Amino acid sequence: MLISGLREGSDVKEQQASPASITQSILPALKTYSGTSIAVTGCHATRSSRESCEYDLLVVGEELLAAKSIRVKNLYADLIFVREKDIRQVSDPEFALALSTLVPLRDIEWVLATASSQAKKSLKESSARASKNRLSSALKALGRV
Repeated sequence: MLISGLREGSDVKEQQASPASITQSILPALKTYSGTSIAVTGCHATRSSRESCEYDLLVVGEELLAAKSIRVKNLYADLIFVREKDIRQVSDPEFALALSTLVPLRDIEWVLATASSQAKKSLKESSARASKNRLSSALKALGRV
């Protein structure tokens, strides 16, 4: 939803962002980076988007480029570039979380699907280990009492 009419003392009106306007904001990235895998990440991928959320697009290619922001009408999209080899070997837990919830728009050679699947498996295993460690610590603490 987009909020308009923010004058002091006036009512706030909410408007839905139309699918056409969303497509218009993402389409330039899809055209410009036609030979790459692209996915939506962040709050829009997890369906927890807020008014302040821009679209985060993960662009997987051969080169590591600096992040860019694009604006089409009133919608923004941040382009985050990663190399294919970096997406296959993830060590950062925050990046793994982002990969586990991504929504592929174009997936060349199944790079995004594979990375997302591996990230989900890694997070599940990591959570199980963390739970066991916490349970073990709690039981030890209770034994000392």
